Amino acid sequence: MKSLKEVITVLFLLVVIIGANSCKKVETTGPQGPAGPSLTGNLKGHVYCYDQYGSTVLTDISGIKDSLNGTTKVVVTDTNGLYTFAGLTTGNYSFTITANGYGQSKVENIQFVGGGDTYHDVKLSQIPSFNVLTLTDTIIGTNVIIKGTLPTDTKIRSVILFVGNVSNVSALPQYYLDYFSKSTTATVLNSFSITIPQSDFIDLGIASGNKAYFAAYGAAAGFNTSSEYEDLATGRTVFTAISSTPATANVTVP
Repeated sequence: MKSLKEVITVLFLLVVIIGANSCKKVETTGPQGPAGPSLTGNLKGHVYCYDQYGSTVLTDISGIKDSLNGTTKVVVTDTNGLYTFAGLTTGNYSFTITANGYGQSKVENIQFVGGGDTYHDVKLSQIPSFNVLTLTDTIIGTNVIIKGTLPTDTKIRSVILFVGNVSNVSALPQYYLDYFSKSTTATVLNSFSITIPQSDFIDLGIASGNKAYFAAYGAAAGFNTSSEYEDLATGRTVFTAISSTPATANVTVP
């Protein structure tokens, strides 16, 4: 007959063994379930067009080209501005939209489930017919005042000013750090003024005493909601409904 001490020792060992077994890692490797079904469907939508002043264009909206990136598949809009990519299978798609006289637009990595129709509308703006004529800078206290002139017009127009720390600053996303926009007023149709405080330059990494560079373009009224897309390499926006040639200036940050 075992003594009480021996019985307690045996029970203790059993508890230790059971506890160790309960802590073992459960293996989860093994056959995986099948992937979801690949469905076929149509990717379609309307292309809405606007002139440089922001008014809707209702004519000549057919024949706008939509090119499926990475393929040779190109479709054109019908008389209502509708495009259709037919017979696509489940996946992610990107496409580019172009029309004569309009800024290009891109749709990046749209998720397409398939199994029916998926709609994605696009907006295009006309490229402005005007450039910024002159660009000057003035320092008042710790503020930089950028002033520019435009050709005379009877309608309100927009300007976009790109700021960078390199002399070849431009609308290209790799060359600008930030941008400012301005619309002309009804009483001052051929000039604009943009005030940039010193703190904005510091936030961009341009310290006091360093050079800041500017490039100003004429812009369509809807430049930031149409004919624009994200540059995936920099995370900045590409604006395409802007004038062809910028006016430039530079200043030493106060």
